[in-house]
Order: sequence, then structure tokens, then C-alpha cells
Amino acid sequence: TVVRFNSTTSWVSFNFDFGSSGPNSVTFRAKDPNYGANIILRLDSPNGQEIGRVYPSGGGVWNTASNGLYPRPTGVRTIYIMTSSPNVEINWLKFQ
Repeated sequence: TVVRFNSTTSWVSFNFDFGSSGPNSVTFRAKDPNYGANIILRLDSPNGQEIGRVYPSGGGVWNTASNGLYPRPTGVRTIYIMTSSPNVEINWLKFQ
């Protein structure tokens, strides 16, 4: 499944159980039609605390990109994912 963010106000959310220690980082496979988009992760609401940003390569091709998370999310949390530019696509993510 591919998620396309049509605007900078678009978001998708997922519930995760991160356990007691939480992940250090996140990796996305994403496609940015331009250059300079950020994938933004927030806790518990679209306006919640930002815990990370990932910077995919542009040019309209699928790439993987990762970055650290701070603070580490722990326990059962809702993660909101949004982008700083429209038309970014994501087809998977992985917390490590």
C-alpha cells in the first residue's frame, strides 16, 4: 500500500506498542517528486510533540531514508506522520 500526502496538512496515524525502551530510529521508503521534503513524526496528535524528521532523496524515485528519534516513544502511542511538501509518497516504514 502506498500513502500519498496531497498537502502539508495531510497526515496518517498508526497505533504502536513500543514497549518499555522504545526505538532509536525510523526508516522510510519514500518518493519525493521534488527535493527538500521532510517526513515528520509526531506523538498523539497532528500538533503533538515532534519526535523525528526524515529527509528522503528527491527526484521522483523510491529511496530509503532514516533518522534518529528523540525522545524515544515508549508504551502504546499513536504516531502521526505528515510531510513538509505535497505529493510525497510512502510505502513502508520501520522502527529500529
